[in-house]
Amino acid sequence: MNKRLSSTALATIGSVLIAAVMAITGCGSVAGGPVKDTLRINLGTEPPSLDWHRSTDSTSFDVICNIMIGLSQYTDKLTCVPGVASKWDVLDDGKRYVFHLNPSARWTDGKPVLASDFYYAWERLLNPATGAEYASFLYDVVNAKEYNTKKISDPTKLGFKVLDEQTFEVRLKRPAAYFI
Repeated sequence: MNKRLSSTALATIGSVLIAAVMAITGCGSVAGGPVKDTLRINLGTEPPSLDWHRSTDSTSFDVICNIMIGLSQYTDKLTCVPGVASKWDVLDDGKRYVFHLNPSARWTDGKPVLASDFYYAWERLLNPATGAEYASFLYDVVNAKEYNTKKISDPTKLGFKVLDEQTFEVRLKRPAAYFI
């Protein structure tokens, strides 16, 4: 019994020492100190897709949510604040929104983010050919469900449009307090 106890104790001590060595060697720093403007996340697995129209898993969303910003975004206190939009107007008793984009918003290649980028993205999300499982998130928009379910085929009938390079208008079927 003592022999068995000491071999178990020895195995435990060995495991603790190996874990300690691994922890110590894993705590080194990058040559020259920390890297600025770098986000490191342990995803645990490869994301199945980074196509935000088709992604439905949490691993993909962890990446997408850290590289994309919408028209608005949430603070740590879950209040809605401007994202790419610098401001918005709520009109027609909450059935029409006009988003004014931040002119300094840029893609990673330095090109400005335009209202037409949002039109493209929203139309692609609703386009039945995309097969987006979360297209229903936009069903409050005029003709969004009808377009997504092939009841209409003309995307120009969708309730959103580009007013100019920096202005994106959205029309809803009815007021929706959660829309913004």
